[in-house]
Amino acid sequence: MSKFINTYRELSSSQAISLRNKIRHYTLNLLGSKNLVEKRLPEKSVLFLYFHSFFPDTIDNFRSILSEVQRNYTFISYSDAVSKVSNGTIDQRYACISSDDGFKNFVQASKLFDEMDIKGMVFVNPSIIGETNFQKINKHCTEKLHSPPQEFMDWDDCHLILKNGHEIGNHTFSHVNLVDCSTEELDREIVESKSILEEKLGKIDHFAYPYGERKFINHNAANIVLKAGHKSIASAIRGQHTKSIDLSKTMILREQIESFYPLEHACYFIQNNKRRNSSIL
Repeated sequence: MSKFINTYRELSSSQAISLRNKIRHYTLNLLGSKNLVEKRLPEKSVLFLYFHSFFPDTIDNFRSILSEVQRNYTFISYSDAVSKVSNGTIDQRYACISSDDGFKNFVQASKLFDEMDIKGMVFVNPSIIGETNFQKINKHCTEKLHSPPQEFMDWDDCHLILKNGHEIGNHTFSHVNLVDCSTEELDREIVESKSILEEKLGKIDHFAYPYGERKFINHNAANIVLKAGHKSIASAIRGQHTKSIDLSKTMILREQIESFYPLEHACYFIQNNKRRNSSIL
């Protein structure tokens, strides 16, 4: 039996569900719908979706979510989406999808994307790419990702998804809280991480910082990210972009949509994030 979590059933059975989360789940069931309502969506916007893990027992559910988004938005690549919010060419509703942490199951998710003519982005940590030691993986997942142990992509996986037209971005070297880092540590986590990825994979243009909330990045870290040559900084702050932004001052907003989210929940989140347009670094 594998020590790694390989299905959503295994993931859900490994985690206790609080009363608060149960109430939230049922509330979202009531507030959400199985379809995105046209009048509740912005007329023109760029929607950045992101997830962490993909499991084989969630494929039909994830396909349903992506199909509903695809019915209302035109999927484009992450880089094209960044270009649209930076140059102001938002002439309709666009969407893109990215994943954080570099779990090996992104390779399987990318096959679903291929089937649906969607190009994905995965933000990775070079320190864990190709790691096979279970103790090290378990420690990384437990201490840094607050997750049960899951396998990570190796460099061959990275080359495969790039070959198939997907993208790879920088998520720091070892998934740290940037606010707690010294300038020397930031150099390793951001600049050296980018160099390692580029040496192995080619040009790396985009960065997503770990933990994603506003409190986990500061001006010093953001400046180092941009000076290293990254074109954008992605957060995990909810919202979608309806107007042009200055990428030297503003982070990309992303909406979390996990593969196991009920369709009603995904629709609710997407329909209720349109009022947030920017987050100043």
